Amino acid sequence: DDRHRQSTLINNLSIIAAGQGDYFSAHHYLQRGLDLAKTNGDLAAQGLVLVNLGKNYRLMGKTELATKSLKDGLQISESIGSRALIATALLYLAETIRESDPKRAESLYRQVLNIAQRDNLQLIECEVLIGMAELLHKSNQCEARQYSLQSMKLAEMLQNSKLSQRAMTVNQNLN
Repeated sequence: DDRHRQSTLINNLSIIAAGQGDYFSAHHYLQRGLDLAKTNGDLAAQGLVLVNLGKNYRLMGKTELATKSLKDGLQISESIGSRALIATALLYLAETIRESDPKRAESLYRQVLNIAQRDNLQLIECEVLIGMAELLHKSNQCEARQYSLQSMKLAEMLQNSKLSQRAMTVNQNLN
């Protein structure tokens, strides 16, 4: 349907803007996408946009808004049964609270890892492995190294140069 494609296109424009570090433009696109998704009654698009809005807020340093948006996106994702979006929302939530509540972040990462491995969501799994290695690098070097090595192996298998670089950087920081 054309309205769903419009929401997806606007969401993609936000991803491009955020990827270029233009979080203000990304926010603008995300708000437009959210308005359109609400007008169309498209819960899947609303969930996706809210999750991406949460990530964008985190990148802007707006932790409270990020957390609220991610929780709203998670609620919608759960109501429509989108496990990939649930995993993404939980991953971004873990990243958002990692500094302020590392224990809760670790719990969220483990929950996401379980979903990602069960549902074969390998990109998300790799992100979680990197996040766990970063989180545990001070408190549990041995476990952090295991996660780091697993993430390097998975990123290489996925042939994802961005994730490979992040995984290698985390691994080097453990030495």
